[in-house]
Amino acid sequence: MNEESIIDILYEKFVGMGLGTHIPNGNSLGQWSQEIKRLMWAELNSPSKNSVVIGSHNMGAELALGIVKDYKNDKSEIISVDIQFGDYYDLNQARLKGKFGIETVKWEMNSDQFMDTYNLYTNESIGLVFIDGYHKYSSIILDFCQVKDFLVKDSIVAFHDCCPNFPKRGTHKLPVENIGKDEDFLCSEALSAILEVNPEYNEIDLKLGMDCYYPERTGLKTWVRGTTSSFNSLFLIQHG
Repeated sequence: MNEESIIDILYEKFVGMGLGTHIPNGNSLGQWSQEIKRLMWAELNSPSKNSVVIGSHNMGAELALGIVKDYKNDKSEIISVDIQFGDYYDLNQARLKGKFGIETVKWEMNSDQFMDTYNLYTNESIGLVFIDGYHKYSSIILDFCQVKDFLVKDSIVAFHDCCPNFPKRGTHKLPVENIGKDEDFLCSEALSAILEVNPEYNEIDLKLGMDCYYPERTGLKTWVRGTTSSFNSLFLIQHG
């Protein structure tokens, strides 16, 4: 069975967990189906080490990762980090534990505390990180710096809410328009800057199944910064 077929089967298990894929309110992951599949592919292809979600909210991403860890028979931990968790976190945690016997580690804190907290918690390496916290340029780079020392060869880092253009290298040198004062949504630019100063990481040009394009759900036929993208916005880099 090829990887795409495996991901399709695992994604159906995710659907069975009862989360919406991109509903603004309620118990949803905030990702399109193809983005969830990309995240599951990343877990499938990352080392069997601890996984970390920065910007957990309702732990939808952890459900997707846990399903893959169960398939891999990977007993490593999943750590959720958020300054304030959503109303459905505990429900989804119970679902993951009840169905797969996996219990997440919940750290309610600012992500800039991650490095010190993790150092005190364990000496285990990290195989996968999903960065989906505060979308400010400096915050995204800070989040990567907080986890970088714990990553190993073949570790994968996923970034959400990027523009749909590939590749990302050089993006931070291009002009930027329509930047807000509080959340500037410079996700692609931050990822680009991370790649420039960390040449040991390579972008993954991943295509899984049908194109990720949802103009009927968003009312958008082009990418608009700071909104729910009608295109894929989840991008991956891997330690070479």
